[in-house]
Amino acid sequence: MPKLNLSFSDYDGDLNVGKFEPVPKGIYEVTIDTSWSDEIRISQNGTQYISLCFVINDGEYANRKIFDNFMIEGRGIWKLGKLLVAIDMLDPANPSDVRVDTRDLHGKVLKVRVDQREYNGEIKNEIKDFLPLSAKDTSNNTRKGKLAF
Repeated sequence: MPKLNLSFSDYDGDLNVGKFEPVPKGIYEVTIDTSWSDEIRISQNGTQYISLCFVINDGEYANRKIFDNFMIEGRGIWKLGKLLVAIDMLDPANPSDVRVDTRDLHGKVLKVRVDQREYNGEIKNEIKDFLPLSAKDTSNNTRKGKLAF
């Protein structure tokens, strides 16, 4: 790897470019990104999980990303199960042992219900539910790209 000697003394731009305001609470159509589910990680308590990136498909927040972690063992596996049901990779009437190649998640389209929570003093997005693409919006204040609830 190259060693870099950097000076930002002449730079007058915003160094907080990577910081994003969270998207508003609501239901968004998203696509599972192909770049985040390629490795199994280990949590601080030793549980295995994968990280997924969801890209908002359209509207005011198109191309914004929402990240979430999914336990692949133990009691936390329910969330991954809900995702698999929403993208039709798991039959909720007949859940059993299932093999999932994370590459099969790439490009799947679904809806997610997004909320906000505080984490380390900052407001972050949190996915509260995973819905099939066919899920209907029942709210009165729908905007393109965001189905409010």
